[in-house]
Formats: sequence, structure tokens, C-alpha cells
Amino acid sequence: MKPLIYSSNMPNDIAKDFSIEWENLIVSGHEIEHEIEFAYLEEIKKYCNNGGIPKGICAKVFEYREDAEFERLLSLLHGLPFLEKKFISHLFSKTAIKTFLKEFEQHELDLQKRIGQGEFAYLNSFSIEGELSHYLYRYGMYQHFYEHNTAERAREITVELMKDVFDNNLDNVICFTAQGPWGKWFDEHSCSDMTFVFFNKKERMIYLFCFSHSD
Repeated sequence: MKPLIYSSNMPNDIAKDFSIEWENLIVSGHEIEHEIEFAYLEEIKKYCNNGGIPKGICAKVFEYREDAEFERLLSLLHGLPFLEKKFISHLFSKTAIKTFLKEFEQHELDLQKRIGQGEFAYLNSFSIEGELSHYLYRYGMYQHFYEHNTAERAREITVELMKDVFDNNLDNVICFTAQGPWGKWFDEHSCSDMTFVFFNKKERMIYLFCFSHSD
């Protein structure tokens, strides 16, 4: 999060410049099966024509092991575009996370390609609250969150999610987002596809939240 001090030998290749045991990085993973675990997901469900989990909301949590090289990579993502651009694609397709993404793509190479097309981008920590609040406030198609709630209510629900996921500590989080579909799970008629990936660095947890809509 802190500004980087650049040098001529900064890393630019995830595969070559970091000695990370990708195959063993992920300790565990599981689906979030009930929106009630997070008020943010409960609200999305109310205005989601796909019925929430599992067709309109895809929510998963992964734990990763302590790895100094992975921590070094995480500390550089916000300032090195070559790493940022390929990070999520590499992480999701080269680790055990891929076994939890079969509804998106069955095969590693296809998954890597589709995630790359999704153009996951780093979202600076100061912008997380605004991005989540704005998405929730405008969410819906025939009925919208904003028709029944205030902008302040959207912000309150967002802050609650931030507390649950990364203790609402901006020094403790890394966030990536993607607008649009990046796999077969997304509804082909959706016009509001969005993905958020959060890294809770202290607890070494990764949260994946995907949203898709249908008419």
C-alpha cells in the first residue's frame, strides 16, 4: 500500500521472479452457502433475479499458508502493472483454488485465459468502501436497492462487510475487482456482472465474491 521505491531490478514476471510453491500455497477452501453470513449478500439477494446463491451470487473463502515470497509479491502488486495484470489469473489457475472454480471453467488453461480476459485490476484500499457502496446502491433490475434504501444505508452495510472480511483495516487488505464475466458461471443476459477478491493479510484469507444478474 505504501508508495514503492523503484529500482532497475524490480520484478516483472510472477513465474520467474518469485520462488512460490503455488501447488501448496492454498491450505483450504470452502463455499459460502448462505447469504445470511454477510448482510451485503443478503441485500444483493433481495434484488437478484437469479435467486442469490448459487446462481446470482458465488461466494468462496480460501486460506493460504505463510510464505515469505508470496508476501513479497503481495507487497508489490499495487505499484507494478506487469505483476498486477497477471496476478489473479496465475493465482486462480496455478493453485488449488482452481478446483473450486469448476463452474467457471473445467480446465486450467481455459480458466487462465478466461480470467485474463476478465481484466482483474487492483483497487486501492481507500476506494474499496466507495466501490462496494456504489455497486450495492445501484444493484437490481426491476427493483433496485436505492428504491428502498438510502445511500447511507448502502455505506453502513458495506462497512459491516469490510469489518467481517478484513477488520476494516486498510493496511490489512488487498483488493482486486473485475467488471464483466470471466467464466461460464455468469448469466449470459446479465448487465451487472462484478467480482471482488479480498486478501486479509493478517489471517491469510482470500474472499471471492461474484455477482451476476438475469432478466
